[in-house]
Amino acid sequence: MVIRYTEHMVVRRIPIFRSRRILILVGVTIACACIALGQEKSAEPEIVIAAKGARPSPPPGAGGIIVLTESFGSTCKRTSDAKTPQIDSVTQTSIAEAMGAPVTRITISSRGRSWKKDGDIRRHILQVLSARTNELAPGVDWDESVATDLIGTIQFADGKVGSFEESGGHVCFNAHSGAAIFARVQLNASQ
Repeated sequence: MVIRYTEHMVVRRIPIFRSRRILILVGVTIACACIALGQEKSAEPEIVIAAKGARPSPPPGAGGIIVLTESFGSTCKRTSDAKTPQIDSVTQTSIAEAMGAPVTRITISSRGRSWKKDGDIRRHILQVLSARTNELAPGVDWDESVATDLIGTIQFADGKVGSFEESGGHVCFNAHSGAAIFARVQLNASQ
C-alpha cells in the first residue's frame, strides 16, 4: 500500500509496509494480546482426592478431632465473626465467587459409596464451583434431609483453609472470610 502526498509540489511515495517483517511483528503482537487476555481467567483449582478408605482429615477449627457423622454440614462451622454475604433474590452468584477469594486446592478426604472414579469427582466439584445460586444462608435452610456425600477442605491462594461439603446440589463451605455458607445449586446429572 502506498500513500501519496504533495509537499511543495513534489509527489512522494511512502510505503506503509516496507517489508514483511512489520506485518509479522503486528501479527505476533495481536497473538500475544489474545493469549494474555485468555490467561486473565481464573485457573481451576487443583482437586486432590484421598485414597478410598483413607482416614479423613479433621476439618479446620475442629481442634484435631475427626467428626464421624453423616449429618450434612457438620464440618462447616464459622471460623470468625464474619457474616454470610447477602444477595438479593434476583442476583445469582457462583459457588466459587461466594467463596470470596481464589481457591487453589480442594482436597476431598471422604466420599460416598456411589463415587467409583476420581475423574467423576473432579468433574462434579468443578461443576459445583461454577453452578450459580441466589440462595446463600448461614445454616441449613431447607427442609429435606441430606446425607453427607463429599467432605473435604479448600485452600485459598493466600494459604487460608476452610471446610467443604457437597451432596446432591447441597453445598456448605467456609468462605475466605471465615463465614459458614450453605447453598443449594441446580446440577446436571454427573454420576
